Amino acid sequence: MHAASVYVPDEIRITFTQKAGLTLDPALIRITDTSLRGPDFEAAREDRLTVALDELPTELQSLLADSHELHLRWESPHHYEQTRPFFSRIPPGFHLFYTPSNEAGKHSARLCSVLGRAFGQLHCSTPIDSFIPLPTDRFSHSTAFQFYQLVGNLTSLIRYVKHDICPQ
Repeated sequence: MHAASVYVPDEIRITFTQKAGLTLDPALIRITDTSLRGPDFEAAREDRLTVALDELPTELQSLLADSHELHLRWESPHHYEQTRPFFSRIPPGFHLFYTPSNEAGKHSARLCSVLGRAFGQLHCSTPIDSFIPLPTDRFSHSTAFQFYQLVGNLTSLIRYVKHDICPQ
């Protein structure tokens, strides 16, 4: 396995991971302020965006402040060959693991409202009504709720990020 990361401003990291035995000559890659160019190559791609809390819209700052834990994952419905060490897959779609910071968070529609704007039409009203409660007696740090829905693409999320989080 070969992994190479491309750092584009401080907030974005793109990592390409190739199978062992596949090579790409780094001299053939051209990186500018606005692009990454090079020959076609076969690799898994991970894009990671880091945003400071104070850079987020007030609504998201407040939502995160009221959350003890909030983990979001999305898996593509498109089949792809897995590359070591990335053999673990989750079912395709949108996965959310959530622990509110207080009892009121279980009954609040605010999280589902934000998720609906970010990911499109979700079957979500409040965590207590729409999420699956997870057992918390086995581990002291267990997540309280899980939500899952098949979401085939990230078009709505991209639109939401462009419009609400990074409008410039």
